[in-house]
Amino acid sequence: MYKNKTADLIYEQMLKTTPKQVSQAALRIMNSVQTDKVSNQMLGLGAAFICMLHQYGLNHVDVLGMADNMVYSGENNNMTPDFKALQNFMKNEWEI
Repeated sequence: MYKNKTADLIYEQMLKTTPKQVSQAALRIMNSVQTDKVSNQMLGLGAAFICMLHQYGLNHVDVLGMADNMVYSGENNNMTPDFKALQNFMKNEWEI
């Protein structure tokens, strides 16, 4: 699928991970940027994502598609409980 072996290996690993593991990583990431301004949170996460994509030779469409499927693979394509909890954490803790 990918032109380099590293991207292929990472893509295969992404196929094997679980929504629970991904939501826990997302929570750690959100905790680390919680005190920054929202504009810096968004652009910082976006910039880190772009740098990671370039570092590993991955396509943003593939990665975002997988992530979207994990977040919204609940019943009737609703947000899964782990990601709903993350969203509630942001809403309650961050007072959004």
